[in-house]
Amino acid sequence: MHGSFDAHLDCIASAGARVLNLPLTDDDHTLPAGAWHVRDPDAVTRAATVDVAEAIALCCGGAIAVPMLDDWPDRLAAALRVQPALRLDNWGAHHGLAAATVSRGFRSVFGISPARYRAQARARTALRMIRTSHEPLAAVAHDCGFADQAHLSRAIATLTGATPGAWRRTSSPFKTPESTRA
Repeated sequence: MHGSFDAHLDCIASAGARVLNLPLTDDDHTLPAGAWHVRDPDAVTRAATVDVAEAIALCCGGAIAVPMLDDWPDRLAAALRVQPALRLDNWGAHHGLAAATVSRGFRSVFGISPARYRAQARARTALRMIRTSHEPLAAVAHDCGFADQAHLSRAIATLTGATPGAWRRTSSPFKTPESTRA
């Protein structure tokens, strides 16, 4: 499970897999970041054909945390989320890794560069603020480290395909800017 617009590589074993995407929002679950197993995936799948909200409740209510491997790409991702100004060369040197190794290794795990991950993390933070507060968009842009409101708008549109104003107008769960268009 992962949050809305989170970066992930979606690696599937060679045997393949069937994927069920449920429209989770930050309000639907209170699970901390990490890997999770669902107690009864068949029950979640059956419920999803009838009632998506019930499937989400089963999924989140029956989640079992899976111990994460403590590897450097996950530690770097966590650091990038909390330290927007983190320099990769300094982080790599501190962990005994060359800057090129850090960039290549991170991309192989997350499917995107550390710089893109950092930008998406900042945009996801801003998106949560836009959806949950009534602060002016210029204030959200400032609080999240964007140069200005236009920079925030471009980042949100790049991440989600919709503007911050469109997201602000859609406040109920499962409602996206695309679903409100006529």
